Amino acid sequence: MVKWISTFAMCFVVGSPAAGQQRSPFEPVPEPISDTLSFHIPLADFEAKDLTNRVWHTSDMHSKITVIGTWAVDFPPCHQYLPALQAFYAEVKRDRAIQVLTFSVDDDVSRVRTYMRAKGYTFPVIVNKRLEFNLLPRDAILPGLVIIDREGRRSDPFREWTFGRILLEAKALAKRK
Repeated sequence: MVKWISTFAMCFVVGSPAAGQQRSPFEPVPEPISDTLSFHIPLADFEAKDLTNRVWHTSDMHSKITVIGTWAVDFPPCHQYLPALQAFYAEVKRDRAIQVLTFSVDDDVSRVRTYMRAKGYTFPVIVNKRLEFNLLPRDAILPGLVIIDREGRRSDPFREWTFGRILLEAKALAKRK
């Protein structure tokens, strides 16, 4: 049996083996789905420059709520997600309690820069596929979102939350002291 699960304009397949069959080693293992925001895994130490040459460190994630998005220029579901992320960034960029950071998993920095300019996007972007996969869940899918809490721990994966709900939860969390 195959089940399609939609999460803010993207789909992925979760397979369920028939009774008595063993799960393929390449088949995703379903994670428990929670309706609460929880943080368990500390963000790994990192240092990286974004497209504006700002150097980001793990310590930049402490004392603020950070929304981290992952995306790729050539992946069509990301084209639906990025305008909403830009609108969210424009809304919160002056808020000292919340910030946005994105990772492009593309290989060509100049192509990402051209894409950002053409679309009018201004949110911070780090182009570093290796770093993104070291910081975020191993089963991260594109486009993806995680929230980093004030202690530098990342949220558990969102499997059934809409993009809008994730952003609302991030804003609500930022308002709590």
